[in-house]
Amino acid sequence: MISGGEVEPPHKKKTPPPCDESSSFSSLPYELIVECFARISKSYYRSLSRVSKTFHSLLSSPELYAGRSETTEICLYICLRLPKRTGPRWFSLWIKPKTQPTNSSGNFLVPISSCSDSLPASKSTVAIGSDIYAIGGTVGPSSAVRIFDCRRHTWRDAPNMTVARSNAMAYVLGDKIYVMGGCHESDKSKNWSEVFDTKTQTWRLIANHDAETKEPKEGTWNVMDMRRIVWCQWWWVIDNVMYCRSGSGFFVWYDSVRERWRYVQGLDILVTYMNCNKSCRMIEIVNFGGKILFMWELFKLFGRCPNKQICCAMVAFEKLDGGKIGGKIEWCHVVHTLPNSYKVLRCLAISV
Repeated sequence: MISGGEVEPPHKKKTPPPCDESSSFSSLPYELIVECFARISKSYYRSLSRVSKTFHSLLSSPELYAGRSETTEICLYICLRLPKRTGPRWFSLWIKPKTQPTNSSGNFLVPISSCSDSLPASKSTVAIGSDIYAIGGTVGPSSAVRIFDCRRHTWRDAPNMTVARSNAMAYVLGDKIYVMGGCHESDKSKNWSEVFDTKTQTWRLIANHDAETKEPKEGTWNVMDMRRIVWCQWWWVIDNVMYCRSGSGFFVWYDSVRERWRYVQGLDILVTYMNCNKSCRMIEIVNFGGKILFMWELFKLFGRCPNKQICCAMVAFEKLDGGKIGGKIEWCHVVHTLPNSYKVLRCLAISV
């Protein structure tokens, strides 16, 4: 029995001990914090930047991008024409890496800074690594070349072309950019195409409309008529092999030994779907880290639907017996949904 003098005092609510400053995140060395953030996928930066002003400042710091120099990811830069907006707007679309998408809920279209508003959505806008090259003019002829750094969201100038061009066609082959057309009628014969070496930062006119293509076996450079490429709306190079989607919708590759185009095996389902489905429109075909990402929009032909779906298919290519090349569809799914009033103008794969 407990007497009155021995009654225990009421239990006080325990309060957690004050946080030890030495154990908080902000107390870590700045270099260590930068290294931690550099190891995080950039797809999470949008959410992390909202945590605090410190995080927002760190995520835009040059030290972070220097720390990410050996950690590259690939994201899509998509240019959209929006209703009630005079000019196009660029967005980044992150697709979860190394996983087969099950839905589009984890993929976000994130607006890029206003610095990119002057980036044209033309076929003369191409990407190498983390840089986007805006080549020539779109309204009138220009020889100017500007580079948009996707890591720092800054602009810088590149050497001018030898010829002023407007709405030219540009293609990336290795570390070189080939630019064709867009010049004055009288200049087409001698100045129709030129090439920019990104390593030496120099331009050179290409005689007789010839482009350089690399021989896979010998590692030497041969000459191929550029006019064989122009008839393709989309073409790309993987492991020194040139591929394209022909006007009839088939996927072919150029056999440099036999000097002819050959069909890619294993993509019949994708070809049939693209050719027979009138409710889809091909948007872009981009080199996605050695694989090819096919992007198209899917909409309803009849009835009212306020949205359209953006679909992607990831395809890997491999050499088969008998000198053939096959394509394997790794995944195919809807990656985003957009209002019908939005129009996709351009898509580039960027290493950041």
